[in-house]
Amino acid sequence: MYYIVRIIDSWEGFTSLISSWEQHDKEKYEVLKRLPIRKILLETDAPFFRPNQYDCVRNGKNFSQYDKISFPPMAVNVAFVIAKAKNMDVNDVIRETTTNAKMLYGLMNYEQLP
Repeated sequence: MYYIVRIIDSWEGFTSLISSWEQHDKEKYEVLKRLPIRKILLETDAPFFRPNQYDCVRNGKNFSQYDKISFPPMAVNVAFVIAKAKNMDVNDVIRETTTNAKMLYGLMNYEQLP
């Protein structure tokens, strides 16, 4: 943690795997809570790591392997977990992490930060 916050151009990406940390991995959850929002990216690792919230969703009557994949819009589930951990509004998490992604991919520079 000490080194992560001191490296200016570094970000940490989180997938839906963080949804179980609060109950099952308190140390990782504590790092998530303490990590500055300006260092966080939302990820899905699509088509892997489908959020558990979608396990009840079926594609018609046939539940196949294709029903178990993840899609990029499912990153919002990661935003909800981060919002809870940081006691933030989910819209603020999405806004901040979008800015982080723009910085990472060179779509915005430091002078353009809000």
